Amino acid sequence: MAVVNIRGVDIMFPFCPYECQLAYMDKVIEAIDMKFDTVLESPTGTGKTLSLLCSTLGWLQKQKSSFIPTLQDATQIASGSTGPLSFLPRIYYCSRTHSQLAQVVHELNRTMYKDIRSTVLGSRDQLCIHDSVRKQMDARTSVCRSMISRRSCQYYNKWDRELGSVPDIEDMVATGQKVCPFFRCRQVQERAELVLLPYNYIVDPQLRKLHKIDLAGSIVIFDEAHNLENICEDVTSVEISSIHIALAIQELKDAIQCLQNEIEEKASEIVGFLKLNWPKIAVFWISMLVLLRIVFPGDVLFETFESVGISFDKAELFCKVLLDTSEYLQQGSGYLFQCMRTATVMKFWCFTSSIAMRSLKVNGVRTVIVTSGTLSPLPNFIKNIGFDQIFAAVLNKSPLTEQVLNGCFQNRHNNEYAVGIAESVVSLAKTVPQGILVFFASYSLMDHLISKFKELKNSSQKFPSKSYWEQMTDAKLVVVEPKQKSQLARVRSEFTRGVQNEKGAMFFAVCRGKVSEGIDFSDACSRAVCVVGIPFPPLMDIRIHLKRLYLNELKTQSAEDWYVTEGYRAVNQALGRVLRHVNDFGMVALLDESREYFPSWMRASIKVFDKGSGFPSEVTNFFASKKLVITVRSRSHICL
Repeated sequence: MAVVNIRGVDIMFPFCPYECQLAYMDKVIEAIDMKFDTVLESPTGTGKTLSLLCSTLGWLQKQKSSFIPTLQDATQIASGSTGPLSFLPRIYYCSRTHSQLAQVVHELNRTMYKDIRSTVLGSRDQLCIHDSVRKQMDARTSVCRSMISRRSCQYYNKWDRELGSVPDIEDMVATGQKVCPFFRCRQVQERAELVLLPYNYIVDPQLRKLHKIDLAGSIVIFDEAHNLENICEDVTSVEISSIHIALAIQELKDAIQCLQNEIEEKASEIVGFLKLNWPKIAVFWISMLVLLRIVFPGDVLFETFESVGISFDKAELFCKVLLDTSEYLQQGSGYLFQCMRTATVMKFWCFTSSIAMRSLKVNGVRTVIVTSGTLSPLPNFIKNIGFDQIFAAVLNKSPLTEQVLNGCFQNRHNNEYAVGIAESVVSLAKTVPQGILVFFASYSLMDHLISKFKELKNSSQKFPSKSYWEQMTDAKLVVVEPKQKSQLARVRSEFTRGVQNEKGAMFFAVCRGKVSEGIDFSDACSRAVCVVGIPFPPLMDIRIHLKRLYLNELKTQSAEDWYVTEGYRAVNQALGRVLRHVNDFGMVALLDESREYFPSWMRASIKVFDKGSGFPSEVTNFFASKKLVITVRSRSHICL
């Protein structure tokens, strides 16, 4: 362990930190001290998670040690109260998925801060262990509440039993077979100094309320934040179906009747509010939803609400009444339903993430730290890691037939393009040792090219009877990312076992899919990462079209720049799988002639192959220079 002092804060680090880590922690401490919001870029492999944890928790420890407790705080400490000490900011560490949070827990347990009071927030989907509730795919919350009210859940009845510190989701489920992990997690949250959670729990006001998240004075960290913009836009967007409107109107009628029967006098004001011009509202929504594919500006929606008596000053009260009514129906004689037919849907989209982020500051957040693990300029990373550890290549043409590799939409279904990609992948399979990750721009492109790999055969005389797929499987074990999440663990295990064999393995996956983000493929599991095509958002998608129009009207960002950035951001995330720590090495290859939007620091070091014939020997020479010994460490977190 090493202790470094940064801006007066003693930080305990598991090892002697690199210059880029010291610089990173310096910016974190500065932001927290000065109550700044900050955006930090740090490529995969720089120990970003450790740097974030150690710097923020070191700062928190200093605050605790320098605090002179008041009588109220001393009483709270002595009594073992579960509430947080009022003077201490709480740290919310957010990542995109629970699998990414599990990696954060793993890193936390490597540090001297592992005994800090912390918890991982999860939903009933991850934490509930009651068989009857888990069977209710669309109604777990309602069924859970019903069982709790009847005291019929044996796990909830024992939920106050203590578990060990710093459990991740799997730990809580595994050790919570006699208690309720969901409510135990909530109990720990009340006194936690560090809360790990998916970032939609923070930016979505409804989820914040549901999970009782108090942001006042807190430090909010968004790690792996390359998708944060999209999440913020999603949580401030609304979708309303005609079926939901019809059911809502019926439930409100039921609520009015129930309230009148139970508390006629006291409920008169609420009942009068619920009777607010519902026939007129219903007529409008039903007629509006019939207009499929018609696009309106957002002002139309607000004007419509005002026409039926719901203005901005009444909106908050109106929403509160609806939420209270919904809870009343669930607790009493409410009912559950499933939509069995397709409904017309109205979508009210938000195209700026600033609305969701602004709400964090309104709620009193001390500091927001947004950080990304994508490949991006960072001179210290280049200095410490060195480009001799990574071989970056853009292949303009295939190795044998010199077929131009242009993955534009018009070319993707040409046999010539499929042959060019097949030749390139076969070449990688034969020259790269151990594990290879191949990312395709979309599931449809991956499925199409795999079918072509199996159909098309090499035209050379050396392999006249073998398809390209057979050549790939001769060189490596080939596994394909499943569309069902439940099958992913099995496929990953199969890939890991293949890497451990002398032959090695190759994983076909999709950019923005389950494998491209958040799973730690280090060392032998990712000696090469290859990207086939650029995953630009679909131009014909109405939401993408409207976002481009919005940006053009705003004139603060080019719609074309945003569109291209979205595609290359996904490419950079996939390529980031190759370097996971300072001693790791490997190669990245883009099988496409487009390269102008790579970061300038990387573009300068990319080897561009205008002729594919020289590609195999360059790859062979790179790995020969590493004097690679094929060994794979057995610890599961390396590949799994």
